[in-house]
This record gives sequence, C-alpha cells and structure tokens, in this order.
Amino acid sequence: LISRLAFGARLDVLPLCEIPFVKAKRARALYRCGFRTVEEVARAEAGELARQLGPALGPKPKEMAVKVIRQAQGVLRKQIIEREAEIAELTAQRDPPITAP
Repeated sequence: LISRLAFGARLDVLPLCEIPFVKAKRARALYRCGFRTVEEVARAEAGELARQLGPALGPKPKEMAVKVIRQAQGVLRKQIIEREAEIAELTAQRDPPITAP
C-alpha cells in the first residue's frame, strides 16, 4: 500500500513504477502497450518502445526510451544481486562450514 501511495499508481502497474523515470502515467502507457513487467521493458528495443509510447515519453521519445530500457535492465541486475545474496545466506545457514578437528 505504501508503494502504491508513493507512486500514485494502481496495483496492476505498480511493478513498472520500480523503473526510474517511470511514474504512474508512464507506467499506465507501458501497460496499455503490452509491457506488463520490468523484464519486458528491459528486453524492448528503443525504437519500438518510442514508437508505441510516443508522447508518453516526452519531447524526445527515442532518448527517453533508451533511458527507460537501461533503467529497467538496472532494476533487473539489482534484483539478481539481491536474490544471489539471499541464496548465499540460505545456503550458508543450511550447510554450516566444516571445521577440522
């Protein structure tokens, strides 16, 4: 709820609001164009994203599309790093280190 209030977005577009430069209005535009996840935005081609979103990206849609895609990729990288840290922590808890006598 707090995230939703902070972004002013409905629940269906909230994951897209994790991308820097994407607030509720732009997230809604992405969603309407078929981009439902950060991963889908990260895989998009800048020209296609700019073509589909047009004015929702501002006066320079191609440049903003590149920024949004790069930021989406950064969000995914951060999520991967966090998951790897969680896995390492869980593995360490499950398999304590073996000490020599």
